[in-house]
Amino acid sequence: MNNNDSKIARLSSSLMERWIERASPAGEDGKLLVVKYHRVQSTLSLGKRLITEFETQMKLVSRMFNVLTIAEAAKRIKENSLPARALSITFDDGYADNYDLALPVLERHGLKATFFVTSGLLDQSGMWSDQIASILVSADKTRAAEIRDYLVDAGVPPRLPDLVNELKYMSVDAQETIVSGLSKFGDAVHESSKLMNADQLRSLVKKGMEVGGHTVNHKILNSLEDDQARHEIKSCKAQLESIIDAPVESFAYPNGRRNQDYTDREVSFVREAGFKAAVSTEYGLARSGTDTFELPRISAEYFVRPLRLCRVYL
Repeated sequence: MNNNDSKIARLSSSLMERWIERASPAGEDGKLLVVKYHRVQSTLSLGKRLITEFETQMKLVSRMFNVLTIAEAAKRIKENSLPARALSITFDDGYADNYDLALPVLERHGLKATFFVTSGLLDQSGMWSDQIASILVSADKTRAAEIRDYLVDAGVPPRLPDLVNELKYMSVDAQETIVSGLSKFGDAVHESSKLMNADQLRSLVKKGMEVGGHTVNHKILNSLEDDQARHEIKSCKAQLESIIDAPVESFAYPNGRRNQDYTDREVSFVREAGFKAAVSTEYGLARSGTDTFELPRISAEYFVRPLRLCRVYL
């Protein structure tokens, strides 16, 4: 970066800070920005965020925002007592890199975060989507052609993003059949896909972080029958509470899109289970009057350019 670029970057950052300071006051007119992460990695990898980029973002957050856990933020929204420039940091799924790489950065900058954990996958080598990604990405030319033929014959798209998205909405049996069929082409999952274990969850809580629920098996709740959806929500809460020996108050809907991944039915199940708040992946800011069981979130990509972050507050 030359001197002119550096000056422009500093000016952009300064203008962004002033804009957000004016746009996000405290109290009744307060606004909560919730940022969504999944994974962080030490090397560039498909769909993963670099830890160096995360460090840069957390420096900005620590300088500009007042950070709350989701449980704290929901309580403040109900009380009309959000601080100025309120922000919550969230991680979905419970990958071990959240603990190994992201946690030290958060601690270094004095920040809290909420980690939404899939309770039935603790200490696993990865999720089924990680297994599929490993098989498809590592396949040589001959094996890739065989995999493509298998997937086309099974009636599902052969491209990785489309395949994962389609499998998410299949019945459990249909999903398991296709994943099992793919395993004959290889089943090794990279070590970086490992999920957190119980000791790491307990450590998160001791360090002042929040552990939230993200179902037992990361099923799309709207695709399940009532009893199945209730089980995914209630059992997740019970399992996590037995591990951390503390209340689990916040929940994240898998995939999180309103009317596609969850509906009023799922919101009522989350309330019924005893949670105090829940987050979606719907875009926007939360404020006074926002339903604390449908808190919107933005992707971390919005931190890359000041203008994009400012637009969130329009």
